[in-house]
Amino acid sequence: MKQLLAFLFVILISLCPALAGDIRFYGSDKLSCSLFTDMLQDSRGYLWIATGYGLNRYDGVTFEGYYNDASDPSSLMDDNVLSLCEDRQHRLWVGTNVGLQRYDPVYNCFESIPFHDVVYPSIQDVLSLRSGELLVATSGYGVGVLDEGTRELSRYEALNQAAGSPAGINRMFEDAGGRLWLATSKNGLIALKKDADGQWKRLPEGLFVHNNASDVTEATDGTILVAAGGWVYLLAPGGKEFVPLGGRQSDGYQIHAIGRLSDGEVYVATYGRGFYRVNREEGRLESVEVDNPWLYLPEANAVCFCEDRDKNVWIGCFQSGLLQIPHKSDHFLSWAVPEGKSLSGLYVDRDGTVWGGVSPAGFGSFDEQGRFTLRCPMKETVISACRKDDHTFWVGTYGHGLLEVDLRRGTATPVFKESFRRIKSLVTDESGHYLYVADFGYGVNCFAIGDRSLTPADGQQADIDPALKNRWVNVMMRGRGNKLWIGHYQGIDCYDMGSRSYVTLPGDSVLGGCICYSLLEDCQGNIWIGTNKGLWMYDPVHAAFTAHTAKEGLVGGVVCGLAEDKAGNIWCSTFKGISRIHREKGREASIINYFSTSELGNSEYMRGLYGYDAVHDRVYFGQSVGVTSFQPVSMAVEAYRHPVVLTHVFIGNLPVDKQMTTPERKYKVDRRIEDVEHIELAHEDNIFSLVFSTMDFVNAGNIYYEYCFANRTPVWSRTLAGENRIAFMHLPAGTYQLEVRACLNGSYSPVKTLWLEVRPVWYLSGWAYLVYALLLLAILYLVYYFIRRKQQEKLSEEKLRFFINVAHELRSPMTLIISPLESLLGKPHDAATTKALRAMYRNSNRILSLLNQLLDIRRIDKGQMKMALSRTDLVVFIDDLYQLFAFQAEKKHITFSFEHEADELYAWIDRNNFDKVLVNILSNALKYTPDGGDIRIVLREGHDSKRSGALKDYVEIAVSDTGSGIDENKLERIFERFYQASSSLHTNSLGFGIGLNLARLLVELHHGTIVAMNRKDTHGSIFVIHIPLGNAHLRADELCTEEPDFHSLELPQPAGLSAIGTGQEEENRKPVRAKTSYKVLVVDDDEEVCSFVRTELEPIYKVVTAGNGKEAMQLVLSEQPDLVVSDVVMPEMDGYALVKMLKTNDATSHIPIILLSSKSELSDRLQGLESGVDAYLAKLVGPSFKLTHKSFEMDDMTVEFDETTQCYKIPVTGNRMKLRGKLLGLTESDEVKLPEIKSNDSALMERVMRSIQENIANPDFSVESLAEAVGLSRVQLHRKLKELTGLPASDLIRNVRMKHAATLLKENKVNIAQVAYAVGYTNQTYFSTCFRKYWGVSPTDYIEKVSQ
Repeated sequence: MKQLLAFLFVILISLCPALAGDIRFYGSDKLSCSLFTDMLQDSRGYLWIATGYGLNRYDGVTFEGYYNDASDPSSLMDDNVLSLCEDRQHRLWVGTNVGLQRYDPVYNCFESIPFHDVVYPSIQDVLSLRSGELLVATSGYGVGVLDEGTRELSRYEALNQAAGSPAGINRMFEDAGGRLWLATSKNGLIALKKDADGQWKRLPEGLFVHNNASDVTEATDGTILVAAGGWVYLLAPGGKEFVPLGGRQSDGYQIHAIGRLSDGEVYVATYGRGFYRVNREEGRLESVEVDNPWLYLPEANAVCFCEDRDKNVWIGCFQSGLLQIPHKSDHFLSWAVPEGKSLSGLYVDRDGTVWGGVSPAGFGSFDEQGRFTLRCPMKETVISACRKDDHTFWVGTYGHGLLEVDLRRGTATPVFKESFRRIKSLVTDESGHYLYVADFGYGVNCFAIGDRSLTPADGQQADIDPALKNRWVNVMMRGRGNKLWIGHYQGIDCYDMGSRSYVTLPGDSVLGGCICYSLLEDCQGNIWIGTNKGLWMYDPVHAAFTAHTAKEGLVGGVVCGLAEDKAGNIWCSTFKGISRIHREKGREASIINYFSTSELGNSEYMRGLYGYDAVHDRVYFGQSVGVTSFQPVSMAVEAYRHPVVLTHVFIGNLPVDKQMTTPERKYKVDRRIEDVEHIELAHEDNIFSLVFSTMDFVNAGNIYYEYCFANRTPVWSRTLAGENRIAFMHLPAGTYQLEVRACLNGSYSPVKTLWLEVRPVWYLSGWAYLVYALLLLAILYLVYYFIRRKQQEKLSEEKLRFFINVAHELRSPMTLIISPLESLLGKPHDAATTKALRAMYRNSNRILSLLNQLLDIRRIDKGQMKMALSRTDLVVFIDDLYQLFAFQAEKKHITFSFEHEADELYAWIDRNNFDKVLVNILSNALKYTPDGGDIRIVLREGHDSKRSGALKDYVEIAVSDTGSGIDENKLERIFERFYQASSSLHTNSLGFGIGLNLARLLVELHHGTIVAMNRKDTHGSIFVIHIPLGNAHLRADELCTEEPDFHSLELPQPAGLSAIGTGQEEENRKPVRAKTSYKVLVVDDDEEVCSFVRTELEPIYKVVTAGNGKEAMQLVLSEQPDLVVSDVVMPEMDGYALVKMLKTNDATSHIPIILLSSKSELSDRLQGLESGVDAYLAKLVGPSFKLTHKSFEMDDMTVEFDETTQCYKIPVTGNRMKLRGKLLGLTESDEVKLPEIKSNDSALMERVMRSIQENIANPDFSVESLAEAVGLSRVQLHRKLKELTGLPASDLIRNVRMKHAATLLKENKVNIAQVAYAVGYTNQTYFSTCFRKYWGVSPTDYIEKVSQ
């Protein structure tokens, strides 16, 4: 029989992991084994348990085991783990039977620490000193120390020598005074301490002489306690020797561990004698006993123990299991009934006394400490009670009817004959004369206490009760208005005890399938109904029912008991715990649950066993083993102080750490799991789960977790109680802010935030969308490009067709013009006529050359131009062209050179077409190269080994100039047809965009290439032509074996160049004396136009000419002409830029300007007028272009648009208005002649001029100063001066200062620096810059000029 019981006991231990009331026990089914050696809780909250077979880690929910794996060097060195220690840097050290290891929480593995002598010592203990040193107690090698630099262990020679080479060290301990204690099995207890020099010194010998010391600790008062020889010895602070506890010795205890807990008490773990508290006052060991079904603690093999941060005590019982003794709280009190009995009924009277029926025992009461006293023994099972008077109770029994119990006599007397009935509930009316009896299965009866008669509640026969929906009544309650509320197997009924009739409840059909077990009327008159389908509330005012079920957060589906506290909160007991419906005014009710905990104990409550003591505000809920009692006021909701910790990440069912990536290798942990804040997952790994813990080792089964995605849908979801794993299934790609919090009994932990990023599949990623967008843009661009190219090709074709048609139409008239001109030139004429005829002849040839170029392009496009390539000496060929352009270059003072390496260099070219290439390039070079520039033609032979084909050996012709260069962004486009590239940012494009296009087409027909680039050594551009050497690459139809008929080249004249011979004629031209003193400046890059205009105007006016805007600006400043006639399109500076500079300079802004251009479109004319020009004349063939002296009236010029002459004429009154302001301050006399303006304006101008002249030497005088002086705001002054003078205030101040400076320089009494200071400039360089900008010359040059 004993063997059978022992077998059953072992089976019980292995199958029950462990909860008995508030004690927990963990056996070998949870742990790696039960051969415990050491345990501790680390700074993260994990509980580590070392055993003879592996290391265990507990997070409050799951035990995780670590073992030795011979194939994995990062696993445990040995399964026999002997000691544990966490140092001050929160590193966990593990001492095994063969060495020391450090746990790496990032990789979840172990790092082995080698011993210096390459030995594998058994690490009995590990200790981290306050100084930071890490000591290890070895078996046979004394004390070792860790070298943090080399990460190696070595013998601590200084300490070992001081300790006398101790052997068999069991434990090391450092006390508050810095003493190091070594508990050894052979040398007893050794105490050491470092002296002032840092050397270890042993404390006086004889301090403790017992050899077998197993452990040592320190009490709160500094007393040292050592376990040795089966007893405890004490060393008082300042004491000289150890004394045994209680002054006596005993060898009956095999003490394995001794330590102090947070309560200040010292405890010992003994092998075979259990767990004890050291009672120093009485000098004895007091056994700690706890009730549990797994082991008898006073006889357990306790070998180690520790205390966690929640003050729970853990005891390792060798070969048995791990016992947890939770820290007890006084929130919930458990009142137990006598052993072997069960609670069958519960009743709380008006005085607050708790009465109970105990089966099999009888009827009794509980005192304030929860002790039960049997007041009336009986064999019947009491299930209900109601007080009659001070010593008499009505008692309902199970199967024995209603009894009257007299406590004084201890008797129970049956009240009526039907003794077999089950009386579930008893209630009296307000008068106390009637007792209502719930007879289970027979409905409700009214018992008249006076005459002791029993009748149905509604006055009918006992077996007929039609108004009551169900006769299986479980509970009754007397409510307001003398109403009797009845709960049965079909919900509830309401009975009016005054009228003795049932009351209809609208809408009570919702409870038709509910079994009512408890009833409560709250302070607001609402009826609370506890059923097998949750909790319901009936509002009599609105006749409405409201449900509170597990779906709304109720701890269980079956509500056993109900109570309302003084704060109006509703408490209910269930099969799974206690729930509180927390109600606050103005807020929605919330449900707070209390599960099975160390406080609550067994949470399975009995149906119908409940009560409330209104006097003391105490709630009672009945269980089979007793009563749970608590005061609601002590259950205030406080924050749950345990933080949420992430302990595991699972992809599918595989745990993720730094050593392991997901199957797709897309995710990797870069830190320890607990510190992870951001988790990035591949789209394939969107099925994952996160495991959390609060490191609460007592309430883990009652904690549930709430979580939400705060950046998506901030609605909290929750897990089931005890479930700490949150799974996510097919989470869409995106970034999620996951917030998690733990909840225990309505208290919430701080929120933990994690960022989850699920990367999309590659073709839906951000980079993919970017690529898609770029591809879409590229496609759209290509479509646009092709459409635009087609349009451009079509437009180009239309242009070309138009020009070809025009060219064909013009060739005949041009022939008719040129032929008579040749005849006329062959006859003698006066010089003027000859000159005119030659000009006509040259320009007619220019037009014909342009027409021929258009026709050539058309023939090339149609494939009708056939090359007749012949062997040609390029040195001679290019030299002929060079000579044609040499005179024009010399006239512009351009250094023009032709360089060639050999005297002869032959290539196959079409002589009648290839010259057009060079003519176009040289014409452009001369056009854009300024006076004094440089143009070079370089001819050489080249070889390119990287090339294959005809151009591997080639002839190179390079034409370079020192012009303004070509825009880098337009280099590739200048060869496009009709494209006109600007040579600089300030120069308009010239020509029609066909010359270079023709040049490229002709070079390509020669199987060559032509490119343009900007020079790197200086400004300017360079055109490079490559022509293949030899004729092996040519087709037979391209060869010209006969000597071609090549005539001397007639040089076509491009825009901007004079015809050959003009220069000589100009030199021989006799000067003409003008009839007036008016001076006219003519500006045009075409010298023939300049010559023509000068010839027309010279008889009346003095005419000066300039080739571009820049040259014209210098002439205007030096010559001060009375009128400027300028072209628009010119190199260096165009007409618009010239107008702008002239009109913004006070010294020249009064000069009238006429723009003369072939750009006669309305928009071109408007642009000219808007730039400030006084008139705009179009270059048209016919009489409208005829300029005579009659066109100009210098004193009062009127220019208006005439449809016949195509001329713009505008009044100059606006220009003269501007001249008023410019003349102010510019007159050389000291007196200022004011313009004729209104009296108010005149006064304002007088104040303005006076203020400027008074402050002319003040460098701080500004527009703000001027506005303040004249009493206007800056904006008002600006507007007024613009209206009166056409100038802003700043320009007016500058003009007055510059004119005054010129006056001082002309007097030549002071130097330039003094003049600068005199006109308000503190920086002479800045003064010189402003003076040059205003007068066109520097102050020094101005002095020289006026002194001549």
